[in-house]
Amino acid sequence: RMEEDAVAESPQLPVHNTTLTSDATHTRSQQQQIAANLAYRETLKTGGVVAFYLFVSISLIFLNKEILEEEFPYPFMFTWLQQVISLGCFAAVGQLGKSWAPASVFPPIEFDPFLLQKIAPVAFIYFVLTTFNNLCIEYVDVAYYQVVRSLTVPFTVFLSYFLNRQRISKDALKMCIMVFAGFVLASIGEMYFSIRGVFFGIVASGCVSLYTLKVRGAMQIMEGNQWKLLMYHTIGSIILLLPCILLFDMEFIGKYRNWDTLFHIIISGILSFLVHVAVALQLAQTSPLMNNISGTMKACLQTLLAVVFYIPPPFLNVVGIILVIIGSFIYSNIRYSEMTRLNQAQLPTRNV
Repeated sequence: RMEEDAVAESPQLPVHNTTLTSDATHTRSQQQQIAANLAYRETLKTGGVVAFYLFVSISLIFLNKEILEEEFPYPFMFTWLQQVISLGCFAAVGQLGKSWAPASVFPPIEFDPFLLQKIAPVAFIYFVLTTFNNLCIEYVDVAYYQVVRSLTVPFTVFLSYFLNRQRISKDALKMCIMVFAGFVLASIGEMYFSIRGVFFGIVASGCVSLYTLKVRGAMQIMEGNQWKLLMYHTIGSIILLLPCILLFDMEFIGKYRNWDTLFHIIISGILSFLVHVAVALQLAQTSPLMNNISGTMKACLQTLLAVVFYIPPPFLNVVGIILVIIGSFIYSNIRYSEMTRLNQAQLPTRNV
């Protein structure tokens, strides 16, 4: 009896429920699998967005070059048609947005002259930017075009200081000097150097920087709707290009009828619209760092394709292009890091 009591009073070892343990392990495994699938889908989505941006932006550059140099030497008329087709895409997608949720971000086509008047300075900068960009690509090679347009970096520094009194770090300034040195070397080595093309590219680069600094005010007028702002910019460009056509491209009217070229211009207009979509998707889907990386990838691919399809550039030109690409990439990362630190420093702190 004492032995039975001793056994009854002795501590019992816990009995493991193998069914519960198996269920918990299975649940954990399922959660890990779901997380891995979500990460994989996110990676695919990011890769697809970046690939879409690279495809449409590089295709647009090469197609514009082909049209303006070989098929349609009327840059103002070409830019006007491009803007009209892009506005038509806005109208089509805006209508689609009434029944398809992803396209609902695009507003229906509207025109308020008083609203256009409020954003007139920024709309004019956009008009000069798009027009001179096409003028530049007409006169320079695709590889050298990337070099000229990289002057956006030093222009941004220069205008930020003189307009906003914004100082720049020594590291960022060094990258600006590298970019400018690359521009000079590439210009010396350029076989088909065009003063006219360089001038148009410099103006376009300066307008990109000025637009970046001034667009925030226009966005506030449009209540933060970037697509509405872009729609009004497009309408403004269409209006401002009409007198340019009358002054410089009048010989086109009534003389030029080539349906193949018209088809290419339509494709260019659609790509012009899709570039804006691709940039917006990339900014929404990826980080600013990834955005900088994709910009560098675009420059490298664009230059490589230009070497493959056109005459290989001389040594000095290659050195200049490399300096421009590296300097632009490092500058973008430096500025991103500086702005991140500044934003963190401005966050309110709590007293513990």
